[in-house]
Amino acid sequence: MIMAKKKSTETAENAVVNQENKEPKKKQEDILLEMIQRYRISHTKNGFFIHIPKTNGKLEAYNLNDNRLKIKLKSMFKDEVGEFPPDAVVQNCLQYTESHAMELPLEEVKYRIASRDKSVIYDLQNGKCVVVNEKGWRIVDNAYPMFLKGADEIEQVTPIHGSGKKGLDRIDRYLNLSPEEKFLLKVYLVTCFNPDITFPSVSINGTNGSGKSTLSRIIKKIIDPSSNELETLPDTIDDLRVRLNQDYYLAFDNLSSISKKQSDFLCAAITGVTSSNRMKYTDNTINSVYIKRGMCLNGISPFVQKADLAERVLFFTAKLIKDTSRISDMTFWKDFSADLPYILGGIFDLYSKAMKILPTVKLQKLQRLADFHLFGYAVAEAMKTGLGKKFNEVLEDNKTRQMEITCQNAMIISLVEDFLKNEEDEGYWKGTMSLLYKSLKDFMSQQNMTEEIYNPRTYPKEANHLSRALHQYEAAFASKGIHFQSKKNSKGNMEIEITTDWLKDDIGTIKRVPIITSKT
Repeated sequence: MIMAKKKSTETAENAVVNQENKEPKKKQEDILLEMIQRYRISHTKNGFFIHIPKTNGKLEAYNLNDNRLKIKLKSMFKDEVGEFPPDAVVQNCLQYTESHAMELPLEEVKYRIASRDKSVIYDLQNGKCVVVNEKGWRIVDNAYPMFLKGADEIEQVTPIHGSGKKGLDRIDRYLNLSPEEKFLLKVYLVTCFNPDITFPSVSINGTNGSGKSTLSRIIKKIIDPSSNELETLPDTIDDLRVRLNQDYYLAFDNLSSISKKQSDFLCAAITGVTSSNRMKYTDNTINSVYIKRGMCLNGISPFVQKADLAERVLFFTAKLIKDTSRISDMTFWKDFSADLPYILGGIFDLYSKAMKILPTVKLQKLQRLADFHLFGYAVAEAMKTGLGKKFNEVLEDNKTRQMEITCQNAMIISLVEDFLKNEEDEGYWKGTMSLLYKSLKDFMSQQNMTEEIYNPRTYPKEANHLSRALHQYEAAFASKGIHFQSKKNSKGNMEIEITTDWLKDDIGTIKRVPIITSKT
């Protein structure tokens, strides 16, 4: 018994000595933090990112709150340590990393296309990028740290030098559009590679079998290819916000309508907006991202109904494809893939030429999204001297179509126009907003006595709502020659004066007719 006790004591003492000589085991948190600290962390307007190299050497940026990063870190930990870390360990390490990243300087990050030192950088997503400037373009190793990779962005084809306008013209046989719209779309495609301007989005309408979705795919493949070429428009603003914060250019398919909230958010995203929302499971933590995106939208019926969105969109109509002209999808996309390197090379050739021409462009009248108008003119001139004039004409025609679509979708416009034409003093009206509200409502009721010409459910509920509608469609009214002016009368009451172009005489002055007075 004594010998056994002595042996037990010696074993315990040896264990203490061995324990003292053995290095303490590292905690999982320490191991994971060391792994994270091997990679560059960036602080951007859109959050905090860690840049981890892929097998091909290209860096991929992960948001610190991205679930894909958690999966990636778990896999890396398993490969290095031999076991998976608990979720809590991963979360704690990422929160610790983010707390230190807050002290880093703010960096600019981009998807697919960026501007740097008077050049445009286009990320091919294969470790290479295209650098375009006034001197031309070249393909170099992508050593630019500002690029983020969208979750579904994929590698672009390698463009071919010297393609020029002929290279871009290879797209013509794939476009089921009128000659004027083909020309406008080609200019538009080149402008989409300029991240420094606000360029419009695209609306494609057409009947079943007109190739709307195919045209949308073509645009997406050229500008910003991804595994999700076409997708549905998210229903909620939060989901739309998340989706728009992923790629440089998106294509939404088969739209039937766009809600007012969706329309307002798309307007803001086209011109650029900082969007904020409260982070989940917090009381006052705000998550803000800057979104500026181009989009292609398609559908059978006209789905752009709001004037603000219509002014930020180019409209295209896909023609019905005859059965005798149809080819298989396999053949179509095989041919397009063969032409794409030339199309892309042509875009870069024309872009470089347009950069030289742009400083010389002087236009007296600029459309909405003026930078797009100026650069589009330069692109057209790069195609051939004198085509800038054609671009102006085609863009003006498209603008007229914008107004027509707005007018078709706004009952209030046709109601006011018909009301003015049926007044005793045709084409002129003056009175208070309350009187105008009542007069239009009475006129609508009279016209609807036999059949419903106007939808009373879309008529503004109150006079101040009518005032907002007149202001909203001011540009559309002007396109029909109807103009509004508000001013106080002799009694200090605010009145609205409506004049029309069809009242102008030969010398261009407005013929004044007797004023309709009111006691409102």
